[in-house]
Amino acid sequence: MKTAFAAICAMSLVTAAAHAAPADFKDRIPSDVTDMKTLDVKEDGDAVLARFEGKAGRAMLSILPAPGQAKGETGYDPQVPSGHTVPAQRVLLTALQENLEKGTSALGESYNTSTPKFEPVEIKDESGTKFMDLSCASVLRQQSEGGEGALMLLDRICAATKAEDAVLLRMTAPVEREYLDPQNNAQLVFAGEVYQRLLDED
Repeated sequence: MKTAFAAICAMSLVTAAAHAAPADFKDRIPSDVTDMKTLDVKEDGDAVLARFEGKAGRAMLSILPAPGQAKGETGYDPQVPSGHTVPAQRVLLTALQENLEKGTSALGESYNTSTPKFEPVEIKDESGTKFMDLSCASVLRQQSEGGEGALMLLDRICAATKAEDAVLLRMTAPVEREYLDPQNNAQLVFAGEVYQRLLDED
């Protein structure tokens, strides 16, 4: 069991393609967020990447230019951080497609993949006031054999845009069914704090 869990924890995350992003984001990426340790922060081509590890599992934060909005789209203020913009949805769906195509080798030769679950997440600041809406999608994979004790892998992807930048967060964590709810909560709490601390300039 421990060996299998170690293999899952060591799984690699898909790295975003290189895009232009402001270098000053490197200095604003939070560290030691909600029981998550920052492993490294670097520029990869034009993207800014950060890796985390801890209670929420393993996480990769990517900051890159937002893709173009739909022609004629005027339904949102690009200066307001949001996961409900067309560019944010495009980033989320692209990352989700990559996740589904890649799958995992950490659950053995046979596993089942759940239907992706899309989740709007409301992020509040320290005063409890709504700060932004975030869009996330989660995918749960489980070993095909093994009954109730079968290993599971919880992946969650979140995306938002602000101005011309897109912020993509991908998380993955091994979990047993009885601990699924706490693991879901740990990932959502981590995501909320990362986006609030990264995009709130006040």
